Amino acid sequence: MKPLILPLVFCLFSGLITAQNERISLMKPVHKSVKSSGIDRVDQRSFSDQYAKQNSWTDAKTHKLDSVYTETIYETDDPIFETTTEREIYEYDSYGNVLKEMHHFWNGEEWRPRLEYILTYNSAGWNLSELIRDWDENEEKWVETAKTERTYDGDNRLISIVEYEEDGDVLEPYCRTEYFYENESIYPVYEIDYDWSGSWDENSKTESTWDDKGNLKEEVRYDFQRDERTWIKDAKWVYEYDDSGNWIRETDYDWYDEWIFNWKCENSYDSNNQRIQYNSFGWNDEDSIWYNSYQYLYAFNENGNMTSMLSAHWSDESEQFVPYDKNEYVYDSNYNMLSHSYSEYEKSTGIWSVRLKSEYESAAGLSFLNIALPFETEFEFSGKFESAPQTETNYIDEEGNLVPYTKLNYYYSELGSTGIHSVNEPDVIVCPNPASDIIRLILPEDFHVVAVRIMDLHGQYVKSHNPEILNRIDLSDLEAGYYLIELITNEANYFCKFIKE
Repeated sequence: MKPLILPLVFCLFSGLITAQNERISLMKPVHKSVKSSGIDRVDQRSFSDQYAKQNSWTDAKTHKLDSVYTETIYETDDPIFETTTEREIYEYDSYGNVLKEMHHFWNGEEWRPRLEYILTYNSAGWNLSELIRDWDENEEKWVETAKTERTYDGDNRLISIVEYEEDGDVLEPYCRTEYFYENESIYPVYEIDYDWSGSWDENSKTESTWDDKGNLKEEVRYDFQRDERTWIKDAKWVYEYDDSGNWIRETDYDWYDEWIFNWKCENSYDSNNQRIQYNSFGWNDEDSIWYNSYQYLYAFNENGNMTSMLSAHWSDESEQFVPYDKNEYVYDSNYNMLSHSYSEYEKSTGIWSVRLKSEYESAAGLSFLNIALPFETEFEFSGKFESAPQTETNYIDEEGNLVPYTKLNYYYSELGSTGIHSVNEPDVIVCPNPASDIIRLILPEDFHVVAVRIMDLHGQYVKSHNPEILNRIDLSDLEAGYYLIELITNEANYFCKFIKE
């Protein structure tokens, strides 16, 4: 899945720049957490808004997703596929942040509440808390079942996360994570996890090392030995990148009086810096060799949209990768996804069988990038739609036939106020814009840049630049097209756009 930077990229590129010297309000993007699991673990490595649900560029939002109506089409006894007709309703503040997400189900006679999420934010739009409540049908009341609280310092750096869970009739804390920084850096140098047992007990600690481009280079995790009151090494992750900032390798280690290989993965990219292959390897300690485990192969169309993702597992018997499953995506000429299908490979017959499929219809004239969305929905639709999805019909395989089982209808309305948060975003002048060979940046006073990177339309880094020399940025090695300049400060990461002629 593409990083969450993609909605911002397409949003900023949605209109042509006509002025030679354009003053641009810099906007902070939404990032995917570096702690996400699976093959995309370090695809987005900025901690500037880790774990926070923020839309600080909501001045570009003109509409909001009001509700999602999920209609049951196919009755099944399979617990994986619920047969209940559901409805989700959202409430927003004037900046487009979701304040409440309410889930209801249809009992055959009326809509009944099921659960709801209640969120709060600080003045900068950073998520402070998320409360989950379930509806008790017997008691006819809301029951608080979970809560997450976040704390930030004066520079809006995340310094703690506390999670609560239901214990009887009250919420009790059960885990906490604290983040620690050096000087004015936005990247934490270590974090400590605690468990609750009436008091906070240290559980584990992770030390992080970053390069000057904001790439995570190494993580070392320690377990806390309560008897000895000491930290013991447990695991280590080492990350490597190419000159464009693409993540090319991760090597994992376990500690047994010394660091021992455990697992590694390697990534390959095409000329457009799009990842086309991911390979996973396990370590054979007895023979001291890496052995193949599984791989993912990615394909893209000429517009940069992913068209397929195929996974394969290594067969010791045939000494080659054997297909396992694949996801395929089809788009229209306006960059909207038309369908997504999931297939499994039958080794005995060598035939692909489609197990699940989704078909989409988009709302003409309603740009997906101008809509305030819940965080999870935005993540799901990221990079897949130019126009807002209107319907989604899901199919399931039944004895070789795809049968529709649910249909989702998305309803939108105007957002109303589209102001920006109270935190002042600095302006920058990019001139000339468009440009052929050289551009220069004119920044506000007291705006200290520690790193500069240039990103292409696909969200891939194509060039780095000396932050001390902003009056002459050479574009001669870039192809014509739209680009973003990422300005990294000790506060946050900011972006501005330009066109290379």
